[in-house]
Amino acid sequence: GYIQEHYFIDLVRKAEDSVCVNIVVNSKIIINRIVSKLEENNIPLTNVTFSIQFTNSIWVRDYGPFYIEMDGELRIVDFHYYQKVFFYRPIDDLFPTLYAFKNDIDFNFLPNFFVTLQGGNYFSDGNGIGFVADRIFEHDNPHLSNETVKKLIK
Repeated sequence: GYIQEHYFIDLVRKAEDSVCVNIVVNSKIIINRIVSKLEENNIPLTNVTFSIQFTNSIWVRDYGPFYIEMDGELRIVDFHYYQKVFFYRPIDDLFPTLYAFKNDIDFNFLPNFFVTLQGGNYFSDGNGIGFVADRIFEHDNPHLSNETVKKLIK
């Protein structure tokens, strides 16, 4: 959104010289606006790429891909995204798999059938240690034992 625009510009400014920044939007018009804003702010586009992919909402932190490294390769795991009965968002739930497929990244869709995990309830230290909020056990996966949930996430 326009209100958060300065935040995203700062985020890209800080990240683009260290990592590849992939910005996901739902139209070419938005790409043109972002490119214009980045150029206005003297931010090089060398490490910035764009993907066009539709979503149901903005909550990519919750439904977005879980990245893992396996055999030296980047891969994506797609967990089932929490859905309330009245706010079902099927495109958001499939976003990680569609993104991986579209960007030629190996993916695992199988966990989507077994365990619900929102990204906002998960944190990784980047060194192989993951932390989850208790809500994923009782609230999001009441049909599974805590040990089963842990194994499926691992």
